[in-house]
Amino acid sequence: MSEVVFVVPLEGSPAQTALVLADAIAAEIRDSNHPAILAYEPNQMGASVVGKVVTADQRGNVIWLTVEWAIRAPYGTHVASYQQHV
Repeated sequence: MSEVVFVVPLEGSPAQTALVLADAIAAEIRDSNHPAILAYEPNQMGASVVGKVVTADQRGNVIWLTVEWAIRAPYGTHVASYQQHV
């Protein structure tokens, strides 16, 4: 499993939202010809993408999230971070 990127559902968001976003990230990785799966735990033998909600702001009927995504190498070593507003 060292070649497969594990994408973990987003921490701090409703379960359905976390799964939808993680699945979308995994699909984008697969579309780039790299194997990726939705997983509930980071990959200890290879790369993982993990994320957490930093802020949630309600504006009218919409909740805007600030998400911090991180790429981790084997054993959880931090490689890079990216902040996204959705």
